[in-house]
Amino acid sequence: MPGGKAINVPLVFDANYTRLAEIARDRLKDLRVGVTLRPVDRTTMDASTSSGNFEVAITYYGGLGGDPDNLRNTFSSKSQSSSFSRVTGYKNARFDELADQQVQTTDESKRRAMVNEMQAILAQDVPVLPLYYPTRMQISCKATFDMWYYTAGGIGSGQPGTWNKQVCVTGQKTGTTIHSCTG
Repeated sequence: MPGGKAINVPLVFDANYTRLAEIARDRLKDLRVGVTLRPVDRTTMDASTSSGNFEVAITYYGGLGGDPDNLRNTFSSKSQSSSFSRVTGYKNARFDELADQQVQTTDESKRRAMVNEMQAILAQDVPVLPLYYPTRMQISCKATFDMWYYTAGGIGSGQPGTWNKQVCVTGQKTGTTIHSCTG
């Protein structure tokens, strides 16, 4: 801080993730940022992050998915979303203007240009900074079923996981594969 004043922030987190919060605290200490751990239950965590009632928090965002309107719901200061993944406290007038326009625009090329500009603004402003990504694993028994595969382009919100209906319904690899699961 200016004048050499120490930084100390409260870190709100789901109490089930105490070890992760301790690691974050210890790593931030290397940057001379003091952290006071504030563990809470999941309901309190969701309420705090949804309302923006925190300074620093360990949150759990899902992927933004393939729907460009998720950018508006997540980052626009005008968003009425109460989702725990909504970014609170971020305001950029140009982003808000584009967010309002893109949701009403039916011309695909114009909407794509607006969304690209929105993404460029977010890349410049960095309203959210992920400090940690968990490693995902899928475990299966090849003796029981060995046809699991990662669906190209992901499923649901773009996650490249093995959770796809094709394999569960047909019992076969019937879609496009990025790479096969092993193990």
